[in-house]
Order: sequence, then C-alpha cells, then structure tokens
Amino acid sequence: MVYVLARRELLVAFFESYLKLDRQEEERLYRELGKMDKKEVDAIMQISGGTE
Repeated sequence: MVYVLARRELLVAFFESYLKLDRQEEERLYRELGKMDKKEVDAIMQISGGTE
C-alpha cells in the first residue's frame, strides 16, 4: 500500500511540474474527459491531481 501511495505522489508531482496546459489545451482535455467512462475519468483526475 505504501508503494501505491508513493507512486501516486510521484505521478502527481510529475503532472504538476511538467503538464502545464494553456486554456485551449485544458478545454480540449475536459471535452475529451467528457467522452470517457466516469471510472476512467476519476482515475485520471486522481493521478493528475485534479481532485486535490
């Protein structure tokens, strides 16, 4: 369990540091997320730090 949490924190830090989206990119991301299954979206948002 500790490994899973550490891995998640590492991924969150990566996304926060390197995945800088401009307004257009962010809008496209949310449009694409709107087409996906809710479970997939929730997993992506957790990994990317979108729910924190």
